[in-house]
Amino acid sequence: MAIEQVRSLEFIASRDTIIHNLEGRVKLVAILLIILFTVFSDRLIVPIVLECFLLIVMFLAELSFKESFKRILLLLPFGGFVRAFQPFIHPGNIIWQGPYTWLFITDTGLNWTVLLFARLIVCLTAIVILSSTSPMQEVVQSFRKLGMPRDLAMILTIMVRFLFIFVDELRDIRQSMTSRNFDPFNDDIS
Repeated sequence: MAIEQVRSLEFIASRDTIIHNLEGRVKLVAILLIILFTVFSDRLIVPIVLECFLLIVMFLAELSFKESFKRILLLLPFGGFVRAFQPFIHPGNIIWQGPYTWLFITDTGLNWTVLLFARLIVCLTAIVILSSTSPMQEVVQSFRKLGMPRDLAMILTIMVRFLFIFVDELRDIRQSMTSRNFDPFNDDIS
């Protein structure tokens, strides 16, 4: 992630809207409750309704839908990999049979996959909204005020503080490598 993107995210998180002005603990607890309610629900209507609610929150926070969906799409493969195998491993009525007897899709597996995908979208949308409406330091302070263990809060605080320094240094290192025509992945280096 480029330093401009990190700073842009911090700028977006510092805006002045109804959602941005909410206290950090309120946003954090609300997002955690939405995620928990979504994950523990077995009905597809729950993630659909919660996603609609989160889209309204995005609108109220004046977040760019395009940029938010780009961020969700970037995160989607991490949870999507687990979802890819679900139609094949659940017992139920076979709705598609592959060339091998062990390769088939069941109705239960397909329904479970759709539910998992809906849960994943809601959770990612909630995380994107939290990161877009709260500066990183505010999230850390909210965790602290809610009783996060002191050592864990310290590690998170250090990570947040040094993230920008690390990104700056990485940019400088890449720039110096480029100016010296150095490619670390080139096999022709003697």
